[in-house]
Amino acid sequence: MRAAQESNLLDDYYVSTEDEEITCIAQSYGAKVLARPVDLALDDSTMLQVLQHVLKQVPCQSIVALQPTSPLPGDNTVDDCILEY
Repeated sequence: MRAAQESNLLDDYYVSTEDEEITCIAQSYGAKVLARPVDLALDDSTMLQVLQHVLKQVPCQSIVALQPTSPLPGDNTVDDCILEY
């Protein structure tokens, strides 16, 4: 979440979750939370399904997906990726 917070190019950042504790933590860091349906929080749920759900909730021109299972991005990683796009 810190990588999203430190970005100068993101307008907002969201956390998609069905978990109440994660919701509280995300909000304490200033994230907007999207309630994820339980059927999208299963072991076999795909990132594509989750992103499709997010895009139905949040009007936007582009999206940056930061997954908690990925290595931590370094300083300016989010902005560098956006600028490369």
